Amino acid sequence: MKNMIGFVFVTTSVGHEREVYNIFVGIPEIVETYPVLGEYDFILKIKAGNLTGLQYILFKKIKRAQNVLYAELFPAADFESIKSKKDGKTQSLPDKKWN
Repeated sequence: MKNMIGFVFVTTSVGHEREVYNIFVGIPEIVETYPVLGEYDFILKIKAGNLTGLQYILFKKIKRAQNVLYAELFPAADFESIKSKKDGKTQSLPDKKWN
């Protein structure tokens, strides 16, 4: 099973950032947790088997955490599955680094 990655931008109640952080580090599907400055308080990197799994983590684990006010999921694109048309043929994108 191929893992799917998603990023979640989270806003918390003012003054409760540390306790929310402690909740997030206890959720195994959250593989990275970054406190950030600005409109959001955290950016989370989450991993699941598919989009449904990412949504489950968002709705059942992250949004239900105490003092989480807002959370938005951004699923990562799978560039291996994106196809491009060239000379009427469908082919995979070349395996190159993005500059």
